Amino acid sequence: MQSYSMQWTIRPIHCDPAGFVRIGAIQDFLQETAGEHCLLLGCDIPTLQQKGFSWVITRFELRMQAYPHAGETVTVRTTAHKPRLCFFPRSFSVERADGTVLGTAYSLWLPIDVETRSMAAPGTISDVLPGDADAKEPFHLSVRSAYPTETAVLCDTVSFTPRYTDLDANGHMNNARYTDLACNILGIDTMERNLIQSISVLYDREILPGQTVLVKHVKDGDTHYLSATAQDRPEGKPAFEITVKTVPVTGV
Repeated sequence: MQSYSMQWTIRPIHCDPAGFVRIGAIQDFLQETAGEHCLLLGCDIPTLQQKGFSWVITRFELRMQAYPHAGETVTVRTTAHKPRLCFFPRSFSVERADGTVLGTAYSLWLPIDVETRSMAAPGTISDVLPGDADAKEPFHLSVRSAYPTETAVLCDTVSFTPRYTDLDANGHMNNARYTDLACNILGIDTMERNLIQSISVLYDREILPGQTVLVKHVKDGDTHYLSATAQDRPEGKPAFEITVKTVPVTGV
């Protein structure tokens, strides 16, 4: 069973002031649906942790065509794709009751050793999660994030340290909280006038409790680029890179 689906009812707590479901809440739905799928297959995080392993996400992209409102029930469908080398791809779709697709997402996951925080051998997972060799990618997921063009303008640089509510069972910043962080950095004015058409996240290094990163926010038209480096190593490898494309509220 390499595919699975769950229904989610949008509650007011999932929505922004305009009544649209927040992009971070959608990512929570995707993450929890994937988690339930892994539970059925015997490769969920609690089960893996008992064996000294866990999951981490390395790449995620979500593209939205329309947004549901509070009171609507949506179906999240997910498919585990055939592993690529050490990566375990997983796709998602978010659909209304009539089958209308609201959004699609694609992600790449890695098994890690919880003690060393390094990559674990894929064979520890592939026996129970072989993936669907015939599943089609919803779109191409590039290895790296897009880079700002010469016309991009620096908006600000923000210092960020994960809070208690940003952390998860892996002991690091949860992948959906990066999406919330991006929305907060874009700011209330931008988020009130626009909806996120797509968001792409490259998770280069996990952010642990007490670690502080400097997030540079660059804007080029309706596209925002966020890149974070460790505060004590500003010239080092980014902890994460996020590309957000927005459209006016009437455009989605």
